[in-house]
Amino acid sequence: MKIRTWLFLSLIFVMVIPSLAVYSLYSLLTNWNEQQSLDEYLDFISTYREIKEPLQNPDLYTFHPTIHESLQETIEHVAQITLYRNDGYVVYETTSDTIGTRQAELRDLYDGLFEGNMTYRYFTIKEPVFVNEEIVGFYEVSMQRDDRVEYVQSRSTSILVLSTAVFFLTGLLVWIQINRRINKPIKYLKNDMNQFVLHPKKMTTLAHPKNDEIGDLIKHFNYMKQEVIHAREEILREQKEKEMMTAALSHDLKTPLTSVMAYTESMQQRALTKSETDHYLTIIRNKSIQMQRLIEDIHTFTLLKNQQSVEQKVTVNGQEFFEMLVDGYDELASQHGINLQKEVKTFDSFDVQVNHMMRLVDNLVSNAIRYTPSTGKLYIGIYDQQLPSWLYKPIDVNFSTHGVLIVQNDGATISEQESKKIFEAFYQSEESRTKKAGQHSGLGLSVAKMITENHGGDIQFIPVPNKGTILMSTFVKRKDYDEKNVDE
Repeated sequence: MKIRTWLFLSLIFVMVIPSLAVYSLYSLLTNWNEQQSLDEYLDFISTYREIKEPLQNPDLYTFHPTIHESLQETIEHVAQITLYRNDGYVVYETTSDTIGTRQAELRDLYDGLFEGNMTYRYFTIKEPVFVNEEIVGFYEVSMQRDDRVEYVQSRSTSILVLSTAVFFLTGLLVWIQINRRINKPIKYLKNDMNQFVLHPKKMTTLAHPKNDEIGDLIKHFNYMKQEVIHAREEILREQKEKEMMTAALSHDLKTPLTSVMAYTESMQQRALTKSETDHYLTIIRNKSIQMQRLIEDIHTFTLLKNQQSVEQKVTVNGQEFFEMLVDGYDELASQHGINLQKEVKTFDSFDVQVNHMMRLVDNLVSNAIRYTPSTGKLYIGIYDQQLPSWLYKPIDVNFSTHGVLIVQNDGATISEQESKKIFEAFYQSEESRTKKAGQHSGLGLSVAKMITENHGGDIQFIPVPNKGTILMSTFVKRKDYDEKNVDE
């Protein structure tokens, strides 16, 4: 239940429950009062009938004090009596000794005759006394309602105590619920936030069983913690990557740069024959090309990593474009004594970033040439319908949406565990560092992976023991071209 709904229901509860309790107690008291009043009224009428006959004596309504002595013995302990002469003068009153000094208005005496009047403390009735059909006086009888007054006072006290208890218990119950549903979760959340600030590397997940606003807040906080930890890890990883980039670039540039400086210094310090000069210049040029390639790898990696590549994709005919890409590696393979076989079989068109795709093919082929032994075989193939027969092992490609670039070479393989790291930036196997140090930056396959993903595909490094390695990169076919072929 949402907190706003729960608070609304709690407000209704706080308003209704005490009101119902007070109303119930009041109803009980009212019902009892009505019943008690009826019982008292019946008792009053019964008592009144007993004392009514003595009050009919006409002699009582004269100024003879001795006549009233009998009333003091028979009636005063039961009720309070006031006797009026027919002219309104009080001739007797149980609560006063001022006989004959007070006169009531005749209008007041005649008002309410024969009517029983019930007040909070008294039952009162007033009647005239006749002699030969003439009024000689009036008597007014009042009986105290002592039991009723005492009971009402006690019950009123009980109602007050019970009402206070109901209000207190209702407030206590709501406070406990508010503390359980709101205060405690917020307190736990606050403590967890403080702990996260003090120990940012310690990931704890704060649980909240309720599906309410605080539960949503805690879920978002847990998500935020994960994002913060991930961001910190990413920052540390990027910082480490930058350090590795600097170290790798320094390491890989050091060897060719040293060679360039050494050969340049030799050319400046001593006379060389033409053949020596040509040889030195060739070495300097090759080392310069090597350094240029290292710098280009760093530049391309930085652009792709930061998603700053602004090259637009263009639509190309697959057969023509990829034949152009794989052309030019024959001489390089021949120099290394490698038997190169090329095959391009595509019938679709693709949206590609031309320069990046050229870099992708060049990185994969250069990597394969580097690790293919002399007299070994190197296969380069691009397909969008079916796979070639020369593959060392079957691979999975969805040709309905993707084409595939395959580079397969003979030679030593790496372990399955090492193959999972091959696309990490600056990763180089021990063989590449020890035997071919300074030849490449360790960014080639990482750049190839980013280019592949930028073209909607996936790249895989598949070692095949005792045979060689398969490098495959997929790329998305042009959608409107596919739809056009389907329509045709």
